[in-house]
Amino acid sequence: MRFVKPLDEKMLHQIFKKYHHIITIEDNAVTGGFGTAILEFASKNNYRSIIKNMGIPDVFIEHGSVEELQQSIGLDVENLKIYITNMHKKKGRI
Repeated sequence: MRFVKPLDEKMLHQIFKKYHHIITIEDNAVTGGFGTAILEFASKNNYRSIIKNMGIPDVFIEHGSVEELQQSIGLDVENLKIYITNMHKKKGRI
């Protein structure tokens, strides 16, 4: 999505009707972030999709380069590829 507020509800309805597995990825805190807004949207509209929110956990993160920090919390490209590939293999489609 291009923006968080206001949520593009028309697009979200299309996404939830087409996909059973939804992954949100944000370079921000997961708690209270974009993924939480998607969970609220799904609940409000009675969607039963499997939703995985990926982002910065609500814990202290050590100092380091952006690449090191992303790798430490699983938000680097390689970890995201592995997660999505494994999900796709297990469930058939995302």
